This record gives sequence, C-alpha cells and structure tokens, in this order.
Amino acid sequence: MELTDNGYFDEVVDGSAKGWAVNPANQDDPVTIDVVIDGEFVGETIADLFREDLLQQKIRDGYAGFSFRIPIRYFDGKPHTIDLVQRELKRALPDSPREFTWSVQDLPILKEKTAWAERELVVRHSPRANEMWPRVLRMKRLAIMSTSHGAPRFLSYHRELVHALSALGFVVHIIHSGGEPSAALSSIESDNVFLTLKRNIGYDFNAWAVGIYTNCALLPHLDELLLLNDSIVGPITDLAPLLERIRAANTDVVGLTDSFERCYHLQSYFLWFGRAICQSPALQLFIAQYSLCSDKEIVIREGDVSLTRYLINAGFTMKALFPYEAVAGAWLAAVPELLAGVAALPVPEQPGTNGGYKESLRARVDAIVAQVIEGIPVDPTHFFWDTLITRMGFPFLKHDMLFVNPSGVPSYYRVSDVLQRAPERIRDNIAELRRVYGGSKTPFLMARPERAVTPEAANAAGALHGAMPQHDVPERPYEISPRRLAIERVVAAR
Repeated sequence: MELTDNGYFDEVVDGSAKGWAVNPANQDDPVTIDVVIDGEFVGETIADLFREDLLQQKIRDGYAGFSFRIPIRYFDGKPHTIDLVQRELKRALPDSPREFTWSVQDLPILKEKTAWAERELVVRHSPRANEMWPRVLRMKRLAIMSTSHGAPRFLSYHRELVHALSALGFVVHIIHSGGEPSAALSSIESDNVFLTLKRNIGYDFNAWAVGIYTNCALLPHLDELLLLNDSIVGPITDLAPLLERIRAANTDVVGLTDSFERCYHLQSYFLWFGRAICQSPALQLFIAQYSLCSDKEIVIREGDVSLTRYLINAGFTMKALFPYEAVAGAWLAAVPELLAGVAALPVPEQPGTNGGYKESLRARVDAIVAQVIEGIPVDPTHFFWDTLITRMGFPFLKHDMLFVNPSGVPSYYRVSDVLQRAPERIRDNIAELRRVYGGSKTPFLMARPERAVTPEAANAAGALHGAMPQHDVPERPYEISPRRLAIERVVAAR
C-alpha cells in the first residue's frame, strides 16, 4: 500500500477495482468514489470497508477501504480504461486511470464452477471431444442439448433432432444425464455431434451449465448459440424456415413460446442466442451463479424465469416466435371447432344426468376459456398444443403432453387426428418413445372412423358405462353458457 493524503487505487483484480480513500479535512465521514470506465460514469462506491493495514496507519480506524465490482459487460476481451474519482475532492485517486483487459474466463466464479463441474458432474467427455472446438470455430454455431433418460441408447427422435440441427450448420453438443459410457450411447455421434455424459442431477440448467463451462472459451467466437432439451418430439416440419424467422427477428434472444406463469419468461426448452449474447459474459455469469437444485419448481423459478429477467435487466432484447397472446387468441377462435369435435366423439352421453365424458370435456373447455379471457395464464405448449401445430406451424410436440397430459388438457382426444397429419416418421418416433419410456397415457395412433356410430356400437358403449341404449334416447344438446355465447359472437364478428 502506498499512503497519500487522500487514498490510492490499489489494483483491478477478481472482477473488482480496489483501493482506499479518505477526506483529510473530514475523516469522520466515509468518502464516495465515482467510477468512470471509458469516459462513462458506471457507478459509485463508499470507502468504508475495514482493512488491517489502514488501522495500523491510523486511517479512519481502518474503515476506509473500497471494492467496486466492475459490470460484466466489460469482460469482453477488449481493453478498457477505468478512472476512480473521489467525489468530495473532485480529483482522481493516485495511480488512476488504469487499463484492464478481461474475458469472461477471468471471472473467478467461472473458473471455480468449471473445475467443480468437471470434478463432480462430468462422467465422461467423448473421445472425439478434441475435434469439436475446430468445428465450432469454423461453423460459429453451437447447440447445447440436454437429454435425460435411463435407456441404453438414444431413440430415433433424438437422432432426428440433432441431425436436423447439424444439417442447418450447428455443431451439437449433447449433455446426457444418466447412463454409463457405451458404444450404444455414443452411436448418436457424427461429424458435428458430440456427447458428454454427466450425473443425473440438476435438470436442464445444470446440463446446459456443463456445456457452457466446457465451451466457455468458444462462446465469444459464435454467431449463434442454441440451448434445447429432449422434451420435444420433432421436427414435424422443416426447421430451416423457423431458423430464418429467428434470424429475421433481429433480437438478442429468441424463444419459441413464452409464458406469463409466475412471471413473464421465454420457455427454455428451445432458446436461441445471437452474437451479442455470445460475446457478452452475461449468460456465462448467470449460469455460474445458478445453484444446483433438483426441485423442479425452484428450477423453473430460478432458471427459466430468472434467466429472462436477468437478460432483460442486462439490456438485451428478446422475442417469442409464437407469443402467448397470439397463440391464445388462435385457440379461442378454434373453440367452436374443438366443441364440435367433442360432440362428434364416438362416446354416448349419459341421458338424464349432468355427467358423462363429453360433458366433462365441455366443462373443462369452458373453464379454460374463462381462464384465458380473465387473464389467468396457462402453459401454451400444453393447453394450446393442437392450435400451435395445426394453425401456426409449430414444429414440435411436448412428449409429456402425449404420455402424461399433466394439465388434463381436454383436447387430448385430438391426438389421433393431429398425428395422422404428421409425417409417418413422427408417428413411428412417438410409438418408439412410448414403448421405451412409458407414461400414464396411451395415445392412439389410428384415426377415428369418419362414419357415424351405429346404434349397436352405441348400445355396447352405453352398456359398458352403465348407461341406457343410446339409440332409444335423443342426445342431450349442449347448453351454451352466456359467457360462451358471448365468446362465439366475438369470434364470429372477426
């Protein structure tokens, strides 16, 4: 330390500018340090931290130190000039200004987390890993894909997705949670597809963290970074037009869908980042500060939601290709068609009661309509899955919608019809996925017959449900609620 009359700019280290300062004319009060980088005021700090060396020199009883954390946007590998000015004296501290050049890899937390991940999480990197970096540097597009399953091999839908991305110029780094190293797992690799195995903890954000730590030095050289997971089946349609739409959006971050549940955020199963994000340390720092957690609700709050808020607060722009408002509006417009489909289901009503399968579906649709109109958000990839695919060209289907239907979405009955319009390979992939992974639901892949249900079939189904023969009693008409009638009038007016 070097003593002067008002302080000293000691060093720029570990992401912070450090030193000490006092006002010789008034040592009772701590002084304020204004921080200027490249001629721009970026913040201030108070010189009131305790330091033993200052105590020994009898300077403010030791309470005159300061440490200012330099904003992460300056960790870009470029030279910058930092000037520390004592506000009360209106003059720079001795040895100020200084120059510094940092990259995101210089962040101590990132070094620590990278070493921790390699030690505690990574089971094995592909033997071909040394081939990945030259390819990424040449192609400048990287997709980090989180996968998790206990099967001894990857399934056809995994292969289709990674190979589709590879054909679009992405190097695909699969971070797989679960399973032991084997030739069967490694067979998914190709020229532009590489595999890392990790312990099965922490959900997608922890897998993406491993991918980002592994490729940290490459990120500033990228034009595009894609984070995705294997919760999506597809692509149902060609991804090239989708990628063109993403690039044409002229924004820093693009998600396919967004959500207002908990707080506005882009849903993280498919996130695209442009050059501005890749060259900024913001994403890496967010990942480094993200805590490992196996509680799904916390992961959504601290991962999905917090990432969007973090990047917005850092000044980045973002967009959803299929925004919630547009998707919800398209679904509302399709409600009459949805109800007509319910009425046409080959399932008899239960005459003389308020029960019955069709009635329960209509009540569920009515409740969702009320939620949407009243502004209560729902998950668009579940509740509006069929509208996304059939009316908006969405290229994926969430496989938990097929095999679990966790939200009890009433349009599940449309799975057959929608899949019959999908390419045969998609139906084959879904059948394979169902056989291997299972689930509480079993989607039927054969289209419903177009002919009307015969009295004999209705009798058989009615007897099965303990109902009266259908052909003896007219079908009870659906009683449209005033709210539904108002909705349909609005839709018709459009």
